Amino acid sequence: MRRTLATTALLPPLLLPATTVAAGLTGTATPSMAAGDFDGDTLLDRAFGYPQANGTEGVVKIVYGSQVIEIWNRDAPGVLGADATGNNLGDSIAVGDFDRDGYDDLAIGVPGDDTGTGWNIGTVNILYGSSSGITGSFDQLYSQDTPGIANSEESYDGYGEFLQAGDFDCDGHDDLAIGIPQENLNSGTNGGAVNVIYGSSGGLSALDDFFHQNTSGVTGSVQAHDNFGASLLAANFTGNSSGGYTCDDLIVGVPGEDIGSADVGAMQLFPRGTDRARDRPGRLVSPSLPGRRRNPRSR
Repeated sequence: MRRTLATTALLPPLLLPATTVAAGLTGTATPSMAAGDFDGDTLLDRAFGYPQANGTEGVVKIVYGSQVIEIWNRDAPGVLGADATGNNLGDSIAVGDFDRDGYDDLAIGVPGDDTGTGWNIGTVNILYGSSSGITGSFDQLYSQDTPGIANSEESYDGYGEFLQAGDFDCDGHDDLAIGIPQENLNSGTNGGAVNVIYGSSGGLSALDDFFHQNTSGVTGSVQAHDNFGASLLAANFTGNSSGGYTCDDLIVGVPGEDIGSADVGAMQLFPRGTDRARDRPGRLVSPSLPGRRRNPRSR
């Protein structure tokens, strides 16, 4: 995509000098943020999500290492989905090289998206990097009704509210974990779940995992308002690698987890092997479990 400089922000993708404030970009407090190299120039590029901008439609601002700025939303050429009040586009963002082409790609959560079958169902846009930076040319749009993606859309799931990229199957392609803490399961309202979509040479695919605390091998059980998936963190905690690639592990936050009779919260560690994101059981970690050291300040 050819870049030019401008001094106003009227239509995305809009390119501004780094010192220029985007006119009309209202409601921009407390952005989400992620960083990567979208154009392969070895300079760090930063993406900021502003879900409250422009009447809660939401926008994403990309600041390239070269100090060029782009503003993206669903009015941008090639970007799928409708721009609408309440979408909260950019509520979460994640960066990973999903197609392993050497350019980082951008996942954008749109948890307030109404897809036509309900309210606040939520979707995720995937914008791919290139030698000229982020482009809408190969945009993908995921929801729980996307063919091959597990489960189905429900109102107020807020799919896309929590995102985390990592290489969970150790193949060199980054994958995308999507936390759905408001997912209603048979045994609990807002029990929560996690969807992992796997990367490939063609980008993110329809190959996915869907798991929660009633999934075989996962510690604990689904309870109402556990909100499994309300935070996600990927890193190589266990030191595993395969075929020259580092294997990322996944930590899933469960803030409503009951230990005894109290909602003390917990996190689950899904250590990685050489297969899929839940090929090993999640380990439940909470300060209230025996043998866990409490923070002395919490006493």
